[in-house]
Amino acid sequence: MYESDNNSGPFTQQSFENAFGANGINGIFDPGGVFSPPPNAANSAMPYLNQAMLQLPSYFQTYINAGNQMMPQLQQQYGQLLNNPGSVMNKIGSGFQQSPGYQWQTNQALGAANRAASAGGMLGSPAEQQSIAGTVNGLANQDYYNYLNHAMSMYGMGLQGAQNMYGIGYDASKNLGEDMSNLGMSQANLTYAGQANQNQGRFGMLGDVMGLVGAFL
Repeated sequence: MYESDNNSGPFTQQSFENAFGANGINGIFDPGGVFSPPPNAANSAMPYLNQAMLQLPSYFQTYINAGNQMMPQLQQQYGQLLNNPGSVMNKIGSGFQQSPGYQWQTNQALGAANRAASAGGMLGSPAEQQSIAGTVNGLANQDYYNYLNHAMSMYGMGLQGAQNMYGIGYDASKNLGEDMSNLGMSQANLTYAGQANQNQGRFGMLGDVMGLVGAFL
């Protein structure tokens, strides 16, 4: 039982203040009091996590921008290929020019045809002229389709390159989203763990205080 005499009885005013401070039992909840829980350790990590969340996008943004720039071009090209592939081939074919070897091959073919016709006594005949025309026409077609095949191959390389660039941008945006999500989860987990530790420490100290109260009673 509490005695009014500061120096008498088992539980004196002085012993109460020695145990709990001048503010009594309320002192255990005073911030900075001897019984107050330590600062939340999670708060120390938060500035680093916040800084990472601010800096992280800059590492991915260049690739994200490149992917975003490729998207409309890919949509346009694939749309043309799906809806009107002939227009793509015509556009590529419109840039055709005779290859440097075409004229040489033509001269060689004409020379061989003339020699054959002369040997057979048909030089200048309609049959020889028809044969020459067919040879020249075949060489011209071969030259054109060689050009078209090469041009289509390069067009495919361009599409593949654009697709790769778009894929890099997509991967960068995906990785950024995952990293930002992980940082957010880390912040949430740290906040929860820090608060749980503080609560545990507060309840532990409260138990200690109750033990001290029981010792004095």
